[in-house]
Amino acid sequence: MRSIFLSLSFMLISGALLGQDLLIGVDYHYQKADSLYEVGNYEEALVHLRKGLLTSKNDADLNVLRAKCHLKLNEISLAQKYLRRASRIGSYKADKMLDSLESGSRRTEASEQFKEELEEYLNRTKYHED
Repeated sequence: MRSIFLSLSFMLISGALLGQDLLIGVDYHYQKADSLYEVGNYEEALVHLRKGLLTSKNDADLNVLRAKCHLKLNEISLAQKYLRRASRIGSYKADKMLDSLESGSRRTEASEQFKEELEEYLNRTKYHED
């Protein structure tokens, strides 16, 4: 009886600690990805964003940052995918970026100017939404 109690106690404590580690992990991966994004290491930032999204798929900030990395890598369709996901979660920032991105894709002759304007917007809104 005592061994069953100890086993159950261990499982409950392990589960609680694991859940806490996952929450800490998401924040760690976001911060790491954001730092890597800031220095231009978009591929490595994506590695951390993928890890964070494994445990927190409905995190708008992770999805928006992932979209920003894909934009920097000129992977427009992937950027749109993650902006749409963040928009469905309820991110106003993602809505605005998606609108801007989709209208920009229709203006192929002005695509370089669009990228510059979008980059300026991304830099102004790089921090979490409140």
